[in-house]
Amino acid sequence: MTSSITRKAFLRYGAAAAGVALSPMLRAAPVYPDRPVKLVVPFSAGGTTDVVARIVAQRWEQHLGQPIVIDNKPGAGGNIGADFVAKAQGDGYTLLYGTVSNFALNIGLYKKLPFSPLTDLAPVGMVVQVPIVLVVSPSLGVKDFAGFIQLLKNNPGKYSYGSAGNGSSAHIACHLLLKLTGTQAEHIPYKGNAQAINDIIAGNIAFGVSSVPAAAELIAAGKLVPVAAIASKRLTAFPQLPTTEELGLKNYDAYAWNAVAAPAKTPQAVLDRLNSSLNKALQEPDLKSKLELQGVVPLSGYSRQATAGYFKSEADKWIPIVRASGAQVD
Repeated sequence: MTSSITRKAFLRYGAAAAGVALSPMLRAAPVYPDRPVKLVVPFSAGGTTDVVARIVAQRWEQHLGQPIVIDNKPGAGGNIGADFVAKAQGDGYTLLYGTVSNFALNIGLYKKLPFSPLTDLAPVGMVVQVPIVLVVSPSLGVKDFAGFIQLLKNNPGKYSYGSAGNGSSAHIACHLLLKLTGTQAEHIPYKGNAQAINDIIAGNIAFGVSSVPAAAELIAAGKLVPVAAIASKRLTAFPQLPTTEELGLKNYDAYAWNAVAAPAKTPQAVLDRLNSSLNKALQEPDLKSKLELQGVVPLSGYSRQATAGYFKSEADKWIPIVRASGAQVD
């Protein structure tokens, strides 16, 4: 009898002791996220990508439950920041706020990347579409798209256009425009698109493309002449400006876009949490309004799977075009 009671007491004591021993371990298992999240923007502060990322982060962090800290890591067309995230610990605390360059254009542009954008990064969600405007120098004396294209056709190779560099989204957009319209012009690469725009204003080069935020004031001041919106629909900022599709360039979807990705080894549950909180933020009316004022189009509702499909379709579309352009970086 005594031994039986003793045995039962021992078992009860052992169970209680085990519970005491395990409880700190259980309490130590945090629920994601339990600290600030770093959002790497692979471009310089102050540009369109950086500005939009900061606007989104302010609302996203309210749904995520932790601060989202922007970390600018520019260089190599966005590859430095993207590579940093691809090689970061897959715990959900280091994310990439990337663009079409990171997930598509650079694959065709660079001979060798230090990481694979489509396998070393896990898609989290789409954020915005970034429409661009085809702008020409006032010195050309043209007022619309038809007049501009006719000028190029009448003077093959005489005029030049600028971009942020070989293989940049601006370069590829203009290269494809020339191909679709059967026209010719010389490409002048700059260290940034702002420098190209300044030379368009000065009349040193004939044309280029610009994001809406960067072009709006210059167009209003008459320093740039807009001739087409490279977008899926007419822009709120320029409702009278026809889209390239309306002008006869079917499937000329050369607008840029932003998306979020994480290191490939990030747990599925963490990726799901990031996706759902991001989409909740993008669906809020006030955030939509702020983004539209920046000239970008919110892309809410994309699942992780749909985002992965978008990445792949864009890569399949743009890599051959980049390679056909002859643009290449070692």
